Amino acid sequence: MAIYKFRSRYGDQDTSYLLAANQPRSPNSFCWACILCFCRAACSSRIRVFTSLIIMLALAAAGHNASSILRILDNQSATQAHRQSFAYVDVPKWKWQSQKDYYKRTHSNPRAQALPSTPAETAAWYQTNLQVDFVCPDEHLVGDSWWICNYQHLNKERGCIIYSSGPPMGMLTEKALSKLVPSCEIHVFDPSNTTTQLNPENSTIAVHPWGFGDETKSVLNSKNTTFDIKTIGDTMKDLGHRHVDLLHLQCAGCEWTLDFANVHQILVIANGMRSVEWFDAWSKNEYVLFHKQPVEVAGVLGQGQALSYLKLRPGFFPA
Repeated sequence: MAIYKFRSRYGDQDTSYLLAANQPRSPNSFCWACILCFCRAACSSRIRVFTSLIIMLALAAAGHNASSILRILDNQSATQAHRQSFAYVDVPKWKWQSQKDYYKRTHSNPRAQALPSTPAETAAWYQTNLQVDFVCPDEHLVGDSWWICNYQHLNKERGCIIYSSGPPMGMLTEKALSKLVPSCEIHVFDPSNTTTQLNPENSTIAVHPWGFGDETKSVLNSKNTTFDIKTIGDTMKDLGHRHVDLLHLQCAGCEWTLDFANVHQILVIANGMRSVEWFDAWSKNEYVLFHKQPVEVAGVLGQGQALSYLKLRPGFFPA
């Protein structure tokens, strides 16, 4: 998505809610920005410095103030963050580099390899071994514990797709998401098929009678009732989706067998502790953890964790 299209896309609408790097450019700055971008790619360092100074003087002569000049120059470096974050983060190059440095300093796969044996040990394990390793500059809380990175991008994204799986609970989270990102299709997966009655007519929410698992099959629950589960990858194929923008997962167990399909953002509750290797898989599949919040499971706060992950491109991660 070209960063020059915001003015034509939004017309005369208010764009003050956009990130600073996404603000519409003045028409007078377009040609100078192109010249600067080309020179940074093709010229030597001395020529780049000289050209930057000339363009800054020219912009000042054209009536731009200091803040607008800095924004024009910064925006030429924002494309790396924009590209590597699938457009969820749009910051200057130096800020994006600081994010990479923060990830290197902070990220560590869980050090304790032994599974905790008690709820208290589980809560302590999460506190000690799992750290947030990425900072989303625009987080938003949905419900009690679900944090989304840059929901405004979802509203701008064409063909935005959200998957949600978990106990119905009045579809409170799904309805909140529908209000927050009305341009997105929301697909709810409920193998008990009890959610259909909760779905209002003429809604952007669609309900499907299966849940998620590590393979596509029919299973028998404790009540001797058969229900269907599918992998996320098979679900995407069946529904004709090439990607999922946001996955909201609260399924009391299926999270431990999650298949990492083409999902850009995942909000998941880890119930208890079943596998240390599960946390290694996130970084191996190029996800960063931008929010962690303890939740109560079986009466113990911290035995579960509401985790928010964002997928980035390989270029972000250390070689």
